[in-house]
Amino acid sequence: AIELGFVDFEDFNEYDFTSLDNVMLNWIIPRKILLFFGPVGNTATRPFPPKRYLQYFRQKGVKTMVRLGHLKHDANPFVGTSLCHYDLKTDGAIPSEQTMNCFLEICENAKGGAMVIHNRYLLGSSGALIGAYLIKHYRFTAVEARCWVRLCSQGCMKEAQKSWLATNESTLRQSGDEYRVRQLGDADRIQHHTLGVYSHLDDVMEDGNMNCTSIEKELINPEVCSGKPSGDFDNVKTFKDVKQNDTQSEVNISY
Repeated sequence: AIELGFVDFEDFNEYDFTSLDNVMLNWIIPRKILLFFGPVGNTATRPFPPKRYLQYFRQKGVKTMVRLGHLKHDANPFVGTSLCHYDLKTDGAIPSEQTMNCFLEICENAKGGAMVIHNRYLLGSSGALIGAYLIKHYRFTAVEARCWVRLCSQGCMKEAQKSWLATNESTLRQSGDEYRVRQLGDADRIQHHTLGVYSHLDDVMEDGNMNCTSIEKELINPEVCSGKPSGDFDNVKTFKDVKQNDTQSEVNISY
């Protein structure tokens, strides 16, 4: 993870890490994948409805949301924006092959912006799917993927996924090499990140102010709850282009 620029401990905003963790948000891949175990109804001091997160998502360039399982929150605050919104129904902690392939395709098509993986229940399916992406696109081993995901977000991957990732490791690595050859012409062209997760420089680039982090200004902001945030969150995008296997019905995609 360090070699690929996922984290730089000399440029790590501990306040952002702690603040996001308190409201069940955890970055796994810099500017690419944000894990969301919410929305939480309340914290010890204030409510956190879904739309409270929208301003932070917009600021961080989130373009896509993938919901896993049967979630209790009202999706309308997210769907009624320019976020591409996907629902993948996962039964249990071990994703099916179809779910995995569909998830990977969504990630690969989510270009030009970050994506939120939203899973209300800590069954481990979200961590397993993100781990599969790490193996395919960054050549992590199954053990490395599992450890990194669990370091970033405790509880998002259980022991049940350990053997699942190991079983799929070889296939995912081969698939990743083939993908890079098709897309980039070189199987060894693996992305390296300039800024890691929770980078101070990331906040400076976006806000121009080291002393006031994006969490303080955007997420913990009562005005976000007062209505729909301003900006480019105006149009609802659909996702009809995601390929589905008509012969299988394990994955239901809707919005």
